Amino acid sequence: MQLWVLPGQDGWYALLTFTEMKAASIDPLVEQLRHFLAVIAGRETPLISVEDATGTLAVVEAVLKAAQTGATVSPCKIPE
Repeated sequence: MQLWVLPGQDGWYALLTFTEMKAASIDPLVEQLRHFLAVIAGRETPLISVEDATGTLAVVEAVLKAAQTGATVSPCKIPE
């Protein structure tokens, strides 16, 4: 995996640099489930807030509805 950055200056003519990075050798879905279970058990704290999670869910639901109907759908606040 490579991490590309634009060091210090913006613009079309600035040179990008990259660093080779070793990717973790864990399954991200397994790690997500492990973390979720640890949060439920009280051993870890959530990585995101409830507000961020509900916002993400609203976007996912809007995308699904748009795909099903072909209409433009705006994410709305999920009722609490």
